Amino acid sequence: MILAFILFVFKGRKAKLAPDANIKLKYDDDDLLLLTPGPVKLHPRVLKALSSPVRYHREKSFIDSLNFVTKSISNLEGTNNLTVPITGSGTAAMDSAISSMVKRESKVLSFVNGAFSERLYNISRYYSDNVTPYFKEWGKAITGEDVKKALEDKEFDFVTLVHNETSTGVLNPMDEVMQEVNKGGAISIVDGVTSVGSDRVEVDRWGIDAMITASQKCLGGPPGVSFVTLSKRALSVIEKSDRGQNYYLDVRNYIKGGKVDVPFTTATPLVIALQEAIAMIYEEGLDNRINRHRLMGKAVRAGAQAMGLELLAERGHESNTVTAIKIPDKAESVVSQGKRYGVLFAGGQGKLTEKIIRIGHMNTVGEREVLTGLSVLDAVLTDLGIAHETGKGTLAALKEFSSAGSN
Repeated sequence: MILAFILFVFKGRKAKLAPDANIKLKYDDDDLLLLTPGPVKLHPRVLKALSSPVRYHREKSFIDSLNFVTKSISNLEGTNNLTVPITGSGTAAMDSAISSMVKRESKVLSFVNGAFSERLYNISRYYSDNVTPYFKEWGKAITGEDVKKALEDKEFDFVTLVHNETSTGVLNPMDEVMQEVNKGGAISIVDGVTSVGSDRVEVDRWGIDAMITASQKCLGGPPGVSFVTLSKRALSVIEKSDRGQNYYLDVRNYIKGGKVDVPFTTATPLVIALQEAIAMIYEEGLDNRINRHRLMGKAVRAGAQAMGLELLAERGHESNTVTAIKIPDKAESVVSQGKRYGVLFAGGQGKLTEKIIRIGHMNTVGEREVLTGLSVLDAVLTDLGIAHETGKGTLAALKEFSSAGSN
């Protein structure tokens, strides 16, 4: 009967095998491949943890989870220093570190070579009347010579800078930078949001006093939780006064008896999800994870350059977690068109708006995502009539993967 009905319905009808050329599959926001520099795509295990029942923020099992997370952050940063959790994005942790220590009369030196180092500078100006900027071209690295020059015949109480500048795809050379910073004796406040968990971070060896990171990028968690890791020197500065310049973000509220305290309601689901993401970092192994990120960065850069595109980052100082590619005047069009193929790139920020696109290759990004991203970029450039070497991007990336596999 069913067969007879089908034959009746289609009798005399000509099957339309080819789809209408105007019909395109539309990817919605729930189905995009995120190749942005954060927030990152969450692994199913992390999503499952995120959907677990809400915990009471002062109940022992949650405190145990929170302690696991904060101690793990310290471990990933190469230190045993105390890590304080803040409910809020990385900017909240920036604000917390600065407002908890800096006073109106404090002398602050801010190194600015991108949007996030500029943010540290602007936050510092909010709390101090004596902030000196050291501006460097966006795309260039802050070097030891820059620090030496900025500190020459000058004294500062605090220095702010970024390890990995997310807005430009530049990795600042912290070995030489911190060597010069520490000669001046200032308390250092460093943004490590797109390096901690995916690149080598050595807080103790570099002598960093306040290290900032957040959940939603290299750590692989959902956005909304950030962290400030404080050295003994930073804690001694904090202990000299009974309060900072911001009530909610004052780290004094989050420390009790030398340990992490929970003074306010914590974003418990975010912490539980981050706990699972960090467990996955341990399972992969930090060294393996760092090497993977370095390979993905190398493959993206090779692919972009093989297509004839120019990178923004200064050669030798390229980030291993995000690549900035120059697309003058049509960058936002590339981002918009990429969504047609189900891939989301990021545009530029501030003075780099409409000038670059950024491809994030952090957290769980691997060969599949990199090859997909480069293929889509190739297609988009073709769609928009932007001159490039068609088909060479993925081949260059494959060559990097093949070379790494043979080592």
